[in-house]
Amino acid sequence: MSQLSKQKYMASSSQTPGPSRVNMKKKKIKTEEKIVKNEKRKADKTEEMPAKKKIKREAVLDADEDIQLDIPYMLSQQHHLDMDVSVNISHLLEEDHKVSFIARYRKAQTNNIDPELLHEVAASHAYLVNLQTSVGKAYKQLKKEEKVTPELRQALVSVSKKSQLETLMEPHKKGPRTTLAARARDAGLEPAALQLLHGTARCQPAALIQPGQEGRSTLEQIQTGLINIICDVISKDVTIQQEVVRMASHPGIQLVTKQKAASKSQPAPADDQAYKYKNYLSFRKPIRWVRSFEYLAICRAEEQKYITVRLELPDELRYRFRDHCGHRFLSSGMRDAVRESMLERAVGDVFSKSVTRQLERQVRSSLKEAAEREALLVMSRNLKAKLLTPPIRGRVILALDPGFKACKVGVVSAQGEILQTAVLQPRLAARWPHVSSDAAAVQLREMVQRHSVTLLGVGNGTACRETWQYVAELNGAGWLADSPLDVTLVDEGGASEYSTTKAAADEMPELDCSVRSAVSLARRLQDPISEYVKVDVTCLGVGMYQKDMPAGQVSLVLGDVLSDCVGAVGVDLNTASVQLLRKVPGLNAGSAENIAQKRREGKLFVNRQQLRSVKGVGPKSFEQCAGFVRILPVTGAAGKKTKMTPKKGGKVAPTDPEPLDQTIIHPESYPVASKLLKLIGCSSADVGQEWLADRLTSRCGGRSREQLATDLGTDVHTLELIIKALSEPGYDERQEMATPMFWKAAMRAQDVRCGARLRGVVRNPTEFGAFVDLGIGESGLIHVSKMGSAELRVNDHVEVEVIKVENKKFKVDIGLRLLRKLDGRAEPKAG
Repeated sequence: MSQLSKQKYMASSSQTPGPSRVNMKKKKIKTEEKIVKNEKRKADKTEEMPAKKKIKREAVLDADEDIQLDIPYMLSQQHHLDMDVSVNISHLLEEDHKVSFIARYRKAQTNNIDPELLHEVAASHAYLVNLQTSVGKAYKQLKKEEKVTPELRQALVSVSKKSQLETLMEPHKKGPRTTLAARARDAGLEPAALQLLHGTARCQPAALIQPGQEGRSTLEQIQTGLINIICDVISKDVTIQQEVVRMASHPGIQLVTKQKAASKSQPAPADDQAYKYKNYLSFRKPIRWVRSFEYLAICRAEEQKYITVRLELPDELRYRFRDHCGHRFLSSGMRDAVRESMLERAVGDVFSKSVTRQLERQVRSSLKEAAEREALLVMSRNLKAKLLTPPIRGRVILALDPGFKACKVGVVSAQGEILQTAVLQPRLAARWPHVSSDAAAVQLREMVQRHSVTLLGVGNGTACRETWQYVAELNGAGWLADSPLDVTLVDEGGASEYSTTKAAADEMPELDCSVRSAVSLARRLQDPISEYVKVDVTCLGVGMYQKDMPAGQVSLVLGDVLSDCVGAVGVDLNTASVQLLRKVPGLNAGSAENIAQKRREGKLFVNRQQLRSVKGVGPKSFEQCAGFVRILPVTGAAGKKTKMTPKKGGKVAPTDPEPLDQTIIHPESYPVASKLLKLIGCSSADVGQEWLADRLTSRCGGRSREQLATDLGTDVHTLELIIKALSEPGYDERQEMATPMFWKAAMRAQDVRCGARLRGVVRNPTEFGAFVDLGIGESGLIHVSKMGSAELRVNDHVEVEVIKVENKKFKVDIGLRLLRKLDGRAEPKAG
């Protein structure tokens, strides 16, 4: 090493601390930070839950320097909730509590909000959590690229939609290696462009000409380069991006569609397709008035290349953007004609080339999010009503799975046992009296009379209308039985798919898969929810445009609804199927199978506490599921003492029956329930007695619920649940729902005339109307404009007037007007 090199090395060594000194310094800083954080945690332990929640969110996002969305505040604004309720719900959801559990057992924390609203809040919370993750990733990337400014950071924290985040991040996406602005910067034009933009000095483009240099050899190249740099700076300005986000909600923006001209590659749509999209071939409407079903239909037509879609922006937006940019950049600095002219051109270019594209992307993204959210809400409501259809008990049922070439038939007893199956080949076009000579009709009559069938069910799938008319001819003439039988339609969504699964083979091993679907349809009438849980929930067909929605999102939302309904009905822990158990809130496929394995070993459950001995049921899982499973005295473990082997490290569960286990009271509230029973002079052994409800009314009726709750050490909502559970231990929510509608005989769809008054049952409510089963093999549509103020749900019984009949090649379009809603629980006789 030379002398000069040694001197430089010694000088640098004396000025720079060595590695050990640097490490010591870093360790000292980390230690100090750790002490501060620990002190902060200790101080925060005394705070109330909202403060705890805030600290928890900060801890989760510490890696992103506390860049976070205020999710509770956003929920309170979106759903008009009190802030403390919003914080509580966020806290419960982030602790993995199921919505069913929160709705039933945490009413005090949620202020007893409506369960449907709670589901909407939970969906919004999941959306915002995903948005939070996206914001964190975006911030991390911007920080890595050293593009973060205080304004940009604040803008990221303020986003409430993914489309807004995309708009903010659009200018920072990596594009081509050499943009027009980059080329202009390479030519050395950036200092002059910034002078023009901020007005720090006068700039004469002609003075920048340098003949022979690329990008600066002519005045036109100079001006173009300056404008490109200015456009780039404006498009990346945070305040400009925030203004673009605000502009996307302008009421004057219109959604416009136009039918595509036919070509060799894209022929004109078929008549049925053209009819389906006739309202959208030339469509124009302000975005604020576009309904969700309209936008989903437009998206489908656009995907099938029948129409083109664009946004029409009002001129006001262009002027608004120009004025905002002028205020942002021209309000300060030197002013001259050259600067104003160059900025005006740049602003115009930014609006036409960048802003319009960003606005279209943001508006359409927002429309799609809103449309999908509304569609999922409709699907959830329809599925809930379908799952909670009251069971039909004590009737022998014959169900037909229709088909043009063959019709599958299954007969089940009142207990659901398979009595007979068959595959018939009816002459569906035959009419009375010729239909009575059909061999299939004779066989059908023999099955009905042999098993004393009292109810006929017809699947609503392929050949439904023809099969319905065939059965109606036979039944109405009294051919099948001494008097006409009740006939109803059965939703066969997913039945064919289920019949080919391993679960169906295990359940009905002696049957061919072709007839299993008919047995499933009959059982769907007897106990709908127990059969529906066996089917992939996305196959049930509970809403329009279901196939256009993200499959994962649909499956998740409808799966939650299925779990809620199972929880609402409750299951008997000793008799419920594995498919039913796995849908109980807090349980999964593994824990459900482990419960079934215990039963197969002869170890029936005597009380809920024995659930803790099941592998896969931990403290959190037990807390979530315990209130939704019941131990009924009539099941196999009644009066017996079954000892359950505890899990490793667990305690031995008690072996004595607990009468409160037959109610919806959660084990955490058993002490309160016991106090209440003692207060009225009873014990838990009296649970289930008919006189207990009268005793509760007489002893507690004169005291206010608030005072009684205080005396028992609980809240009013929990007390109300306990009183209701003790008064009606076997209460079933399905008792309040409309029953299926039955017909003795039915007219044909071709015989329906305008002005006719019919009774029917709502099958599929949508945002634009409701489809009604009229018992003629075809559904009619009550348009939303013909409903008045009524709100219709699945299985609602209605009286309607036919206002339109339009015969088509494969179907009959029937328009209806709602006359009145009927009491579905009374089972009116429709004709």
